[in-house]
Amino acid sequence: MNDEKTNRLLLTISSFGSSEEYLILSRQELLSQAAGITEKEMDAAFLELQALECVEIRYSDNDLYCVKLLPKGVLRCDKIKEDQERQREKEARRQEEKAKREQEKRERQYHPEDIVVSVPVAVSEESHAESQLVHVETKVVVPWKKIAWFCVGIGLAGAFIGGLVGALLAKLL
Repeated sequence: MNDEKTNRLLLTISSFGSSEEYLILSRQELLSQAAGITEKEMDAAFLELQALECVEIRYSDNDLYCVKLLPKGVLRCDKIKEDQERQREKEARRQEEKAKREQEKRERQYHPEDIVVSVPVAVSEESHAESQLVHVETKVVVPWKKIAWFCVGIGLAGAFIGGLVGALLAKLL
């Protein structure tokens, strides 16, 4: 079976005490701490942990277990915790890289409405005869549609004028 639920039960048992003492744990206590495990799965996990010599069960009845965590169980808990820590670090690195890619993507995008220009403005104070230069930051709003229509109009006007000049030269020659 050697799966996540067995590991979760082993970690739950280790959280209740050290490997040098027997622990008396109730079934409900274990089920509530090892979330996602049913009673049947817990019984199967106990049998597997016993077979792997990770725990020693002195006795068990319908609701209580007398369990001792063995040295192999302690080693296995340490390995599980290290694996979980590596997984968390890997996930954190993945999230960090994803955030970095998103930030780079946002920075590469061109937003003309976000252009900010610092313009020096002469300000005269009534109390002083000299004027001061003050830098005022303002967003540049570029009317791209108007510029596009202007270019189309210039192109059409140029074609019209070129046609007239060509017609005049044809008549003259």
